[in-house]
Amino acid sequence: GSDWEKTLKQGNNQGLALEIVVKDAARGIADGVNRVFPDAEQRDDCFHAHYAMSKHRLILERRAYGAISRELELQNKLEKAIRYFRENLARPGTVEPQRIYNFIALCFYTLGKKNEAEIEWKKALEIKDNAGVRLNLALAYINQERFGQAMKSLQKALSLRPRFSQAHFELAQLYLREEKKEQALEHFQKVMLYSPRGELAKKSKEYMRLVSPN
Repeated sequence: GSDWEKTLKQGNNQGLALEIVVKDAARGIADGVNRVFPDAEQRDDCFHAHYAMSKHRLILERRAYGAISRELELQNKLEKAIRYFRENLARPGTVEPQRIYNFIALCFYTLGKKNEAEIEWKKALEIKDNAGVRLNLALAYINQERFGQAMKSLQKALSLRPRFSQAHFELAQLYLREEKKEQALEHFQKVMLYSPRGELAKKSKEYMRLVSPN
């Protein structure tokens, strides 16, 4: 503290009027201040705030690295799954290959490879049309804001499975987007009819209340 005392005395002789000082990690500053400016208020809140921020940043960094690690692990698993499914398709006499194409498409889509996913879904549909695959394709179109294609895919899904509640729900929302309230309400009502106890029925009821409050 003697060095800080000497420095602070020089400042005091030059008219330094110290009222508040924030403590440094080194104790010498505090000792010097106490000797030259005994009435000054010393605060260490700045140091503690920096410490707290550093601690929280470390926690966030660890979480981020953990998330990246899990993401890479999932990516590796999905890529292995795609290779496995490809090998399965290459074998003669593969049972229900359209289902395998659907699985490959889902893997690609989860990996963010949307174009590859669409190609695989279309391969599945070429083998056998399927309402579930049509729904998957429609959801992919919706996420890409290809709403016209999504609507056609959902309509086709419902022609294959008229009581398909999720397809009715997604189609209703597309109609709402186009401000076609009557068509939307019709499909929301079908959701409630075919799956009255499901979560989609609750959401449909809320949409209907908002669209037609009377």
